[in-house]
Amino acid sequence: MSIKRRTYSKEYKEEAVALVIDNNMSIAQAARQLCIGEQMLGRWVAFWRQKDKPKSTEAILVEEKSKNKELEKRVVT
Repeated sequence: MSIKRRTYSKEYKEEAVALVIDNNMSIAQAARQLCIGEQMLGRWVAFWRQKDKPKSTEAILVEEKSKNKELEKRVVT
């Protein structure tokens, strides 16, 4: 007999993260309120913070240089 893993929708995860971020609730409090694991909610929050983290200027410059090289290749050919 195998154990089925619970899956959560993107909307549910966003709402759970919003409890922590927008309402200044601790991860532990939010996890208890939602009856989910603290570590799992912590991963969701960390992912959200990393995803929405603004890019550094150096990373932007590297992307722009890459785009410029690609455009130059298209113009030359």
